[in-house]
Amino acid sequence: MLVRLRDITLATFVDRIFAHPPPADDAKPWYFGDVRFDVEPVQQLRHLADLFQSADALPEYGLSDTQIGVGLWCILGGAHNESFVSLIWDSAIPIGLRRDTIAALFDLYDRLLAVPAEEAIDFRHPDWPPRRFQTIDYMALSLVVEAITPLNSTPYDRSRIRIALLNVLERLVDHPSLVAQYAALHGLGHLQTKQRIAVIDRYLATRPTLQGAQREFALNARAGTLL
Repeated sequence: MLVRLRDITLATFVDRIFAHPPPADDAKPWYFGDVRFDVEPVQQLRHLADLFQSADALPEYGLSDTQIGVGLWCILGGAHNESFVSLIWDSAIPIGLRRDTIAALFDLYDRLLAVPAEEAIDFRHPDWPPRRFQTIDYMALSLVVEAITPLNSTPYDRSRIRIALLNVLERLVDHPSLVAQYAALHGLGHLQTKQRIAVIDRYLATRPTLQGAQREFALNARAGTLL
C-alpha cells in the first residue's frame, strides 16, 4: 500500500496517518507490512512541525488516545523513520526548518503528551500501568535522537542537530510534568554529546531531595547507560 503524503493539507496528513482502526489484541499496527510513504522531504518536515505545534488539536479530529498513540509511533518509531523523523538529520533540507521541527517537540509534550502535568509515571517500570498513548509519551524523544542518520549527513551537520536536540531536551527536563522529565532524561541518555552531563547535573542540583528510581534514572542517563 502506498500512502501519498505529497501536496496535501495538514488535515489530510492527520487523516492518512491517524484515522485507522486500532490493532486488535497483539496484531501489528496498520503501517507494518507492505506499506510505503510517498513524501517530499521539505513539505514532510513542515507537516511534522505543524502537527507538533498543534498537537492538542488531535483529539478534535475524533481520534481516540489509542489512535493518536499508534499514529505517533508511525511518525516517530523506527518502522518508517526515513520518511518521518530521520529527515531532521538530512543535510539537504534547510537547517532552519529542521531546527523548527526539533523545537516543536516541546509543543508536542506541552500540548498533548505531558497533559495533565500531574500524570504519574514509574521511573523503574514505565510501561505499567498501561500508558494512554501506547508508550510513545516516554519514548518519543529517544526515538528522535536515535533515528537513522541519512547517508548525506556530515559531522558538522550532526553536531548542529545534536545542539538543537540538546536545547529542547533541556527545556523539557525542567517541565513540571514527570512524563516530560522522564522522556527528556531518556533522550539525553541516548544523545551522543558530553554536554548532556551539565544539563543533568543542573537537573539534579535543582532537586536536592530527589531519591529512589527517579534519581537513579537521571544518573544512568548522565552516564549514558540507559537501554
